[in-house]
Amino acid sequence: LKHPSAVALKSPVAARPFTAMARLSVLVLGLCSALVTAAGEGHPIEKVMTLLKDLKTGAVTEGKTEEVTYTKFVYWCTNSVKSLKTSISEEKATLENLASEIASQTKSIAILAEEIEKLEEDLMELDKEASAAKEDRDAGNELYSAEKLALSDTIKAIDDATTILKGTRSDTDT
Repeated sequence: LKHPSAVALKSPVAARPFTAMARLSVLVLGLCSALVTAAGEGHPIEKVMTLLKDLKTGAVTEGKTEEVTYTKFVYWCTNSVKSLKTSISEEKATLENLASEIASQTKSIAILAEEIEKLEEDLMELDKEASAAKEDRDAGNELYSAEKLALSDTIKAIDDATTILKGTRSDTDT
């Protein structure tokens, strides 16, 4: 909405009654009122200018703070990326070493399993041989015991026969 006097000033019909003097007096009155207002409290434009200067100073300070923060963030990101890349490459190397170790140990397990199986077969064979040897020893012991008994009986029989022969010899000599 426009002020009615502003509309009147722009209208060619309304501009005729105003003369240059009237216009000058309105201008002087406006300047005087502005000076009185400025002398009493400070001109509103000055307040706006001060406010704008303060805002500018604050914005510059915040901008510098943000720039420092951003620089720190970029530095942290760069170092974090480097650190992560280093950690990832170290872990990849560790994984490769562990994979190699696992493969090696898997082969060792297979070889040892074969050796265990062979040793179990050897133990079974040795157990069979031990059983057979025990049976042979038991059979040999039985044979020995039987032979010993037979020889003891023979020795006793020979001693008895010798005694009898000695007894008969003494009977024949007389």
